[in-house]
Amino acid sequence: MSAAGVFVIDAKNYKGLVHIKRHGPIWDLGPHELHVGRKNCTSSVESVNQQKGAVRAALDTTAWGSEVPVYGMLCLVRAEWGFASAIEIADVCVGWPKLVAGRVQAPGVMDSPAVHEVSEMIADHLPVY
Repeated sequence: MSAAGVFVIDAKNYKGLVHIKRHGPIWDLGPHELHVGRKNCTSSVESVNQQKGAVRAALDTTAWGSEVPVYGMLCLVRAEWGFASAIEIADVCVGWPKLVAGRVQAPGVMDSPAVHEVSEMIADHLPVY
């Protein structure tokens, strides 16, 4: 939670080169898949999207919730990026720790009291894991 909005961040220790694959013929390549090394990590992106949906649903129960941006981020702690930059798959930003920290610390639409109110509301409505 920051002034920029609500961030749903999942950190993974996947090791290997980050890249995108699309299986299919040239005229219909199919959906993007996130791979780190030889491992298909697309399920991690889908998991972040599910968590993001739960946060959005909780926020939408309030009159002001639709004004609060919710971002999904997958932070790959040990991955190798080569020449790649951050990747966006299915509305989830996939990046490295410094990139994620920079986005969370960006200026945003909420002031301190609003951040506090939103964080309390989310804590009351969502289970803690």
